[in-house]
Amino acid sequence: MLRHRVSTAFLLVALLFISLYYLSHKSFAVLLVPLIMAAGREWIRLAGITSPMMVALFLVLQFVGLSVIGAMVNFFGDINVVTGQNILLISILFWLFNILTLNDYPNSSTLLSFGYVWTVIGLLLLCFSWLAALCIVSLPNGKELFLLGVGMVVFADVGGYFGGKYFGNKKLAPIISPGKTKEGVIFALFAQLPLFFLFSFFGQTSIGIVYYFFLALSAVLLSVLGDLFISMLKRNTGFKDSGRLLPGHGGILDRVDGLIIVLPFYSICILMRPL
Repeated sequence: MLRHRVSTAFLLVALLFISLYYLSHKSFAVLLVPLIMAAGREWIRLAGITSPMMVALFLVLQFVGLSVIGAMVNFFGDINVVTGQNILLISILFWLFNILTLNDYPNSSTLLSFGYVWTVIGLLLLCFSWLAALCIVSLPNGKELFLLGVGMVVFADVGGYFGGKYFGNKKLAPIISPGKTKEGVIFALFAQLPLFFLFSFFGQTSIGIVYYFFLALSAVLLSVLGDLFISMLKRNTGFKDSGRLLPGHGGILDRVDGLIIVLPFYSICILMRPL
């Protein structure tokens, strides 16, 4: 299991580097569309939608949503990151609602029964994540900044996994995700230190150390919330994993649950960061 998990992770990292540095920022964004659509298919499944016709309809609507957002930020011209930033602010409202639902679980399980509503919310959030990635990689040093944001979530996942596995004792959310521990969160925070030194060593950090650790702290806490939210959806519908596309990891959502919430916030902070 661990061997499959590690080998899949290395393959995903290699694909990320190759696509990010050998493609233009727009080609990279286009390459992300099938990934977003696959994650959308998994979200529909977790929302309890089983009708093939409704699944197809929602996927078409998701593609339309991506197209509309792309048009709003002038995808075929110079990307309007200011418009993108304003659109991304809307995602914060959706995530506040999601976090309130998460905090009230299992009392909120009745609310989760409205599958169509949660499907629309989920597909919108995935579209916002795509927009966040597009806005970041469109910046002059956007590829490095995008890697840094993804790295924060990846290092948090790795630190949280090993910290929880070998030192975990105090459960974080036993009803939703019994494997999550408070010790894992602490290790996820400390895992941001080697990431900072790694990027500093290669001269790829264009943000100050104070702002970096603000972003890192936010990324860790938000990625935990994103992970718990997807876990809540899985528990509510009786699924162990969101899918089976990635050996050792489960589905796309199982791997990017933290990024869905982190990327929009990270993008807004990068666009508004002090110079």
